[in-house]
Amino acid sequence: MKESELSSQVGAHWAWKQSLVESICRYEEWLKKNQLLTEEANSRLQETIHTLGNEDTLIAFVGEFSRGKTELINALFFADYDQRILPSKAGRTTMCPTEIFYDRQDQRCYIKLLPIETRQADTSMKELNELGDWWHEVEIDPSKPETMAEALKQVSKVKSVPPKQAEELGFDPHHLEKCAEAPGLVIIPCWRHAIISIEHPLLQQGLRILDTPGLNALGSEPELTLNMLPKAQAVVFVLAADTGVTASDMEVWESHIGALPQSRYLVKYAVMNKIDSLWDDIDGPDVVTHSIEQVHRNTARILDLSPEDIMPLSAKKGLVAKVRKDSDLLKKSGLLSLENALAKRLLSTREHIIKNKLLKDITTMALASRATVSGRYQMLHDQLDILAKATDSAKEINRMNENLRHEYAIYQKKLLTIKSSKNLVKQQWKVLNDKTSAKQLNTAIFEAHHKLRSSWSTLGMGRAIERFFLHISNELHHFHKESELANKMLHGIYGRFEQSGDPIKSPEIDSERYIKRLDELHIQADKFRTQLKTILTEQNIVVKRFVGTLVNQVKDLHADLRNEVNHWPNEAIRPLIQNTFEHKRILEQQMMRLKELVQTGKTRQQQKVITEKMMAEFEENIRTIDEICRDMQLPSSSRNKVIDLEHAKQNRKKAV
Repeated sequence: MKESELSSQVGAHWAWKQSLVESICRYEEWLKKNQLLTEEANSRLQETIHTLGNEDTLIAFVGEFSRGKTELINALFFADYDQRILPSKAGRTTMCPTEIFYDRQDQRCYIKLLPIETRQADTSMKELNELGDWWHEVEIDPSKPETMAEALKQVSKVKSVPPKQAEELGFDPHHLEKCAEAPGLVIIPCWRHAIISIEHPLLQQGLRILDTPGLNALGSEPELTLNMLPKAQAVVFVLAADTGVTASDMEVWESHIGALPQSRYLVKYAVMNKIDSLWDDIDGPDVVTHSIEQVHRNTARILDLSPEDIMPLSAKKGLVAKVRKDSDLLKKSGLLSLENALAKRLLSTREHIIKNKLLKDITTMALASRATVSGRYQMLHDQLDILAKATDSAKEINRMNENLRHEYAIYQKKLLTIKSSKNLVKQQWKVLNDKTSAKQLNTAIFEAHHKLRSSWSTLGMGRAIERFFLHISNELHHFHKESELANKMLHGIYGRFEQSGDPIKSPEIDSERYIKRLDELHIQADKFRTQLKTILTEQNIVVKRFVGTLVNQVKDLHADLRNEVNHWPNEAIRPLIQNTFEHKRILEQQMMRLKELVQTGKTRQQQKVITEKMMAEFEENIRTIDEICRDMQLPSSSRNKVIDLEHAKQNRKKAV
C-alpha cells in the first residue's frame, strides 16, 4: 500500500521547516560575507532556528471510555508495526493522559510513568517534569514490536483502593469501577501521566500525540484541561457510531473541548467510530447507510460542527486493513477521510502560523537588508551616469566621495541618537519590570492561599478565588497602560528615522494577549469553583487542586510576560541598529573604493570598469537575498518592492 496522505504531508512539512532553517543560515552567511551581522541580528536568527528545530505539531484525542481513541491512534500512526502497539483491545486501555513523541534531544526510546500518588502533592505537572526522581522509567526497543507493545501496557495498569483514598486523590468514587475481587474497593489508574518516546518517522518529524482517558480522569486532572489540551493544534473528539452523542460525551465536549480558547489556528474534528458494528445489520446496507447519515447529521447539529468535520469510520477495520494491505477494506473503513482532513487543514494551519508569527521578524530583517543593498546599488548606478558624462572624472569622484562622507556623518549621528534612545527604553523598561514583579504575584498567591484555607464555606472559598483573579487582572491592566506608553514612545523614536527615509516598523509589546489568557483562566476558575464536585470535595483537596492548577497557570502566564519584558530592551531597538549598521558599513565600503579610484589615478574608462565591477558584486548580493526571500516564501506584495536587475542592466548599457 502507498504511503498515507498524512505521512506524506507530515514529511513534506518537516522538509519545508528544514528548508527554512537552511534559508535562515544562508541569510546569516550573507550578512557575515557583507560584514553586516550584528550581535542582535545573530541572536534573533539563532533563536528562530532553534524554535523551528524544536517546534511540534500536537494532535489530542479526546472522548469517553471505550470509544476507541487508542485504537484510532494505532490505526493512524502505528499500523506499520503490523500489530497493536498501544493497548486497545477489549478490556483495559489507556487509563492516564499519555503523550507520545520522539525525544530528539536525548535520541532514545522510553516510557516515563508518574505515580498517581503525586496528586496529593501541591507540585504542578510542570514542576514534576523537572523532578526526575518521581518518574518510573522503562526502556523500550522499537525494533522489537512485541516487547515494545508489552512494555506499553503499563499505561493501562490499575490498582484497587478504598473509596476514601480515591477521593483524596481527586476521583469521584461514584464514577469508579468496583473491584470484583475485593468488595468495598474501587479501581483507579496506577499512573497519573505517561510520556512515551518512540523512534518513529512521524514522531521524529515533529508529530506529537496526546491520548486522554475518559471523563472521570479528565475532570480529576485539571492541568490536563488547563495546560495540555490548549496547546493542541488539532483535537479529535471520538464518539461511538452506534450510540451517537451520549450525556457523558456531551459533558466531555462542553467541559473540555468547547471550553478551549477560540482560535483560527485550532482544528476540531469529531469521529463517529465503530461503524463496523452496523455493517452486518439484517436490514441491509441501505438501511445501515441511512442510519449512519442520520447519526452524522444529528452529531453535527448537537456539537455545532460543520458536517465535513464529522467523520464516520472504523478504527479497528482501518488498522486491520493496513496490516493486511487491504486497500478495499481501508477505503470502506473511512480512516482515509480523517487522514486526509488532518493532512490538509492541520499542516496548512501550522505553516500559516510559522509564516505569520515565527518568520515575521526574520523576513522583515531580510527585506530591510535587501533595501539597504539596493539603495547602495542605485547610488553606484548614479555614479556610473556621472562618469559617463563627466569631463573631469577625478573631480566628480571627489564630489561623490564628499557626498558619501556627508551621508556617513548622518549615520554616525544616528548611532548616537540610538544610544540615547536606548537609555529612554531602559528607563521605561524599569517601569514595566516593576509592574511584572514576581514578588507582587507571590504575595497575591500567598494571600489567596491563606484565605482559601481559612474559609469555612464554599461561598467563602469562591470569593477568595474571585478576589485573586480580580487582583491579578487589575495589575495586568495597569501593566497594559504602561506598555501602551512604551509602544508610543518607541513609535516616536522610529518616526524620527522614518523622516530621514528609513521606514522601519517598531516592535510592540502585545499585552492584550496576556489579558486574553487571564480572562480564559478566569472563566475556568468560575467553572472550577461552581462545579458540584468541587463543592462536595473536602476543603483541603479544593485548595490543593486550585493552587496546583489555576494558580500555576497564572504563574506561567506571569513568567511569559516577564520574559517578554526582559527581552524587550534589546528587541525594541534591534531593527534600528541593524538598519543603521548595514547602511554605515556599505557606505564605508564605497568610500574605500572611491578613495582607491582617486589615489590610483585611473582613467575615466578604467573608473567605469571598476564601478561596474562593484555594481556586479551588488547585483550578486541582491540576487542572493532575493533567492533567500523567495525560499522563505515572502508575500508577493513584499517581493514587488525589489528592483529589477535586468532593467537596471539595460539602463547601464545605455549610460555607457
